[in-house]
Amino acid sequence: MGSQQLTSIGLIVSINIVFGLVSTGIDNAAHFGGLLAGGFVAWLTTPRERLFVLQDPVDLGQSRVTLKTDVQSTSKLTLAILVL
Repeated sequence: MGSQQLTSIGLIVSINIVFGLVSTGIDNAAHFGGLLAGGFVAWLTTPRERLFVLQDPVDLGQSRVTLKTDVQSTSKLTLAILVL
């Protein structure tokens, strides 16, 4: 995730916390619960990227690094659906 996206998420979270503290009738526990649940579901459903070193026989044994995305397991996706 890029730094611009993280900054945007942090700004929205900060605004929600400030409004929850300033306004009456807004429960911050609900905001924190939604933040934790959303983070958990995002962690379950986001593909994992890993670096792998591959040997390429065409380049006479030169190594190269490639980025591969692992497929999420069915159990993690099922758990994410059940959480929702």
